[in-house]
Amino acid sequence: MAPAFYHYLPLPMDEVWKDKNFRVPRLLCLIGVLGLLVVMAVTLGYFAVKANSEPCQDGLRAEQRCHNVSHHLQAQLTRAQKTLRDADAACNSTVENLNAALTEMKTQEQKQQKQVQDLKDEIKDLKQKLQKAEEEAQQLSDEMASRRTGGRNAAGRGNIPVVPVLAALLLLGLAVVRP
Repeated sequence: MAPAFYHYLPLPMDEVWKDKNFRVPRLLCLIGVLGLLVVMAVTLGYFAVKANSEPCQDGLRAEQRCHNVSHHLQAQLTRAQKTLRDADAACNSTVENLNAALTEMKTQEQKQQKQVQDLKDEIKDLKQKLQKAEEEAQQLSDEMASRRTGGRNAAGRGNIPVVPVLAALLLLGLAVVRP
Protein backbone atom coordinates (compact mmCIF):
# COMPACT_ATOMS: atom_id res chain seq x y z
CA MET A 1 0.00 0.00 0.00
CA ALA A 2 1.22 3.42 -0.89
CA PRO A 3 2.02 5.81 1.86
CA ALA A 4 -0.49 8.61 2.23
CA PHE A 5 0.76 12.09 2.98
CA TYR A 6 -1.90 14.35 4.19
CA HIS A 7 -1.24 17.79 5.52
CA TYR A 8 -4.04 19.31 7.47
CA LEU A 9 -4.14 22.97 8.25
CA PRO A 10 -5.01 23.50 11.82
CA LEU A 11 -7.02 26.68 11.09
CA PRO A 12 -9.77 27.63 8.63
CA MET A 13 -8.55 29.05 5.30
CA ASP A 14 -9.72 32.60 5.84
CA GLU A 15 -7.76 32.82 9.04
CA VAL A 16 -4.64 31.44 7.33
CA TRP A 17 -4.71 34.18 4.72
CA LYS A 18 -5.25 36.86 7.33
CA ASP A 19 -2.27 35.73 9.27
CA LYS A 20 0.07 35.91 6.30
CA ASN A 21 -0.86 39.48 5.36
CA PHE A 22 -1.76 38.49 1.85
CA ARG A 23 -3.80 41.59 0.97
CA VAL A 24 -3.95 43.13 -2.47
CA PRO A 25 -3.17 46.80 -2.26
CA ARG A 26 -5.88 49.19 -3.42
CA LEU A 27 -3.59 50.88 -5.87
CA LEU A 28 -2.97 47.61 -7.66
CA CYS A 29 -6.72 46.99 -7.96
CA LEU A 30 -7.25 50.49 -9.30
CA ILE A 31 -4.49 50.02 -11.90
CA GLY A 32 -6.03 46.70 -12.98
CA VAL A 33 -9.48 48.22 -13.40
CA LEU A 34 -8.06 51.20 -15.31
CA GLY A 35 -6.05 48.86 -17.54
CA LEU A 36 -9.15 46.84 -18.26
CA LEU A 37 -11.08 50.03 -19.11
CA VAL A 38 -8.28 51.18 -21.44
CA VAL A 39 -8.23 47.82 -23.23
CA MET A 40 -12.02 47.94 -23.62
CA ALA A 41 -11.95 51.54 -24.86
CA VAL A 42 -9.25 50.78 -27.44
CA THR A 43 -11.15 47.71 -28.64
CA LEU A 44 -14.39 49.69 -28.81
CA GLY A 45 -12.67 52.49 -30.72
CA TYR A 46 -11.17 50.00 -33.18
CA PHE A 47 -14.58 48.47 -33.87
CA ALA A 48 -16.20 51.93 -34.13
CA VAL A 49 -13.63 52.94 -36.76
CA LYS A 50 -14.18 49.68 -38.64
CA ALA A 51 -17.98 50.07 -38.44
CA ASN A 52 -17.84 53.61 -39.84
CA SER A 53 -15.40 52.76 -42.62
CA GLU A 54 -16.45 53.20 -46.27
CA PRO A 55 -16.57 49.45 -47.13
CA CYS A 56 -18.73 48.78 -44.09
CA GLN A 57 -21.08 51.64 -45.02
CA ASP A 58 -21.25 50.29 -48.59
CA GLY A 59 -22.14 46.90 -47.19
CA LEU A 60 -24.89 48.39 -45.05
CA ARG A 61 -26.30 50.29 -48.04
CA ALA A 62 -26.17 47.12 -50.16
CA GLU A 63 -27.92 45.19 -47.40
CA GLN A 64 -30.62 47.89 -47.19
CA ARG A 65 -31.12 47.83 -50.99
CA CYS A 66 -31.34 44.05 -50.90
CA HIS A 67 -33.89 44.26 -48.09
CA ASN A 68 -35.93 46.84 -50.03
CA VAL A 69 -35.84 44.75 -53.22
CA SER A 70 -36.82 41.58 -51.38
CA HIS A 71 -39.65 43.46 -49.65
CA HIS A 72 -40.84 44.79 -53.04
CA LEU A 73 -40.64 41.31 -54.58
CA GLN A 74 -42.55 39.85 -51.65
CA ALA A 75 -45.30 42.43 -52.18
CA GLN A 76 -45.43 41.62 -55.91
CA LEU A 77 -45.59 37.91 -55.13
CA THR A 78 -48.45 38.50 -52.70
CA ARG A 79 -50.37 40.51 -55.33
CA ALA A 80 -49.71 37.84 -57.97
CA GLN A 81 -50.92 35.10 -55.64
CA LYS A 82 -54.09 37.07 -54.88
CA THR A 83 -54.69 37.64 -58.59
CA LEU A 84 -54.14 33.93 -59.22
CA ARG A 85 -56.61 32.98 -56.49
CA ASP A 86 -59.18 35.41 -57.94
CA ALA A 87 -58.64 34.03 -61.46
CA ASP A 88 -58.91 30.48 -60.15
CA ALA A 89 -62.19 31.31 -58.41
CA ALA A 90 -63.50 32.94 -61.60
CA CYS A 91 -62.48 29.90 -63.66
CA ASN A 92 -64.16 27.54 -61.21
CA SER A 93 -67.33 29.63 -61.34
CA THR A 94 -67.22 29.66 -65.15
CA VAL A 95 -66.71 25.88 -65.25
CA GLU A 96 -69.69 25.38 -62.94
CA ASN A 97 -71.84 27.68 -65.09
CA LEU A 98 -70.75 25.92 -68.28
CA ASN A 99 -71.45 22.50 -66.75
CA ALA A 100 -74.92 23.67 -65.72
CA ALA A 101 -75.54 25.08 -69.21
CA LEU A 102 -74.30 21.84 -70.80
CA THR A 103 -76.61 19.80 -68.61
CA GLU A 104 -79.50 22.08 -69.56
CA MET A 105 -78.63 21.78 -73.26
CA LYS A 106 -78.50 17.99 -72.99
CA THR A 107 -81.91 18.02 -71.34
CA GLN A 108 -83.26 20.30 -74.09
CA GLU A 109 -81.73 18.06 -76.76
CA GLN A 110 -83.36 14.98 -75.24
CA LYS A 111 -86.71 16.77 -75.16
CA GLN A 112 -86.30 17.85 -78.78
CA GLN A 113 -85.33 14.33 -79.84
CA LYS A 114 -88.42 13.00 -78.09
CA GLN A 115 -90.57 15.63 -79.85
CA VAL A 116 -88.97 14.74 -83.21
CA GLN A 117 -89.67 11.06 -82.60
CA ASP A 118 -93.26 11.86 -81.59
CA LEU A 119 -93.69 13.96 -84.74
CA LYS A 120 -92.24 11.18 -86.89
CA ASP A 121 -94.68 8.73 -85.34
CA GLU A 122 -97.53 11.16 -85.92
CA ILE A 123 -96.46 11.72 -89.55
CA LYS A 124 -96.35 7.97 -90.03
CA ASP A 125 -99.88 7.66 -88.62
CA LEU A 126 -101.08 10.52 -90.82
CA LYS A 127 -99.50 8.92 -93.89
CA GLN A 128 -101.33 5.71 -93.10
CA LYS A 129 -104.57 7.63 -92.67
CA LEU A 130 -103.91 9.46 -95.93
CA GLN A 131 -103.23 6.20 -97.69
CA LYS A 132 -106.51 4.80 -96.32
CA ALA A 133 -108.31 7.96 -97.40
CA GLU A 134 -106.77 7.68 -100.87
CA GLU A 135 -107.84 4.05 -101.06
CA GLU A 136 -111.36 5.03 -100.01
CA ALA A 137 -111.29 7.87 -102.52
CA GLN A 138 -110.14 5.44 -105.19
CA GLN A 139 -112.92 3.05 -104.25
CA LEU A 140 -115.44 5.86 -104.39
CA SER A 141 -113.99 6.99 -107.67
CA ASP A 142 -114.24 3.46 -109.01
CA GLU A 143 -117.81 3.21 -107.77
CA MET A 144 -118.62 6.53 -109.37
CA ALA A 145 -117.02 5.49 -112.59
CA SER A 146 -119.08 2.34 -112.60
CA ARG A 147 -122.20 4.34 -111.84
CA ARG A 148 -121.31 6.88 -114.51
CA THR A 149 -121.26 4.27 -117.03
CA GLY A 150 -124.68 3.38 -115.74
CA GLY A 151 -126.26 6.72 -116.81
CA ARG A 152 -125.26 9.48 -114.37
CA ASN A 153 -125.23 13.07 -115.58
CA ALA A 154 -122.13 15.24 -115.96
CA ALA A 155 -122.98 17.59 -113.09
CA GLY A 156 -123.00 14.76 -110.55
CA ARG A 157 -119.63 13.53 -111.78
CA GLY A 158 -117.78 16.72 -110.81
CA ASN A 159 -119.06 16.89 -107.19
CA ILE A 160 -118.22 13.39 -105.91
CA PRO A 161 -114.39 13.13 -106.34
CA VAL A 162 -113.91 16.43 -104.46
CA VAL A 163 -114.86 14.90 -101.05
CA PRO A 164 -111.90 12.47 -100.79
CA VAL A 165 -109.47 15.16 -101.93
CA LEU A 166 -110.81 17.54 -99.27
CA ALA A 167 -110.47 14.83 -96.61
CA ALA A 168 -106.83 14.23 -97.61
CA LEU A 169 -106.07 17.96 -97.52
CA LEU A 170 -107.71 18.25 -94.11
CA LEU A 171 -105.53 15.44 -92.71
CA LEU A 172 -102.38 17.03 -94.13
CA GLY A 173 -103.36 20.38 -92.63
CA LEU A 174 -103.74 18.78 -89.21
CA ALA A 175 -100.29 17.25 -89.51
CA VAL A 176 -98.72 20.62 -90.23
CA VAL A 177 -100.59 22.57 -87.53
CA ARG A 178 -100.12 20.07 -84.71
CA PRO A 179 -96.81 20.61 -82.79
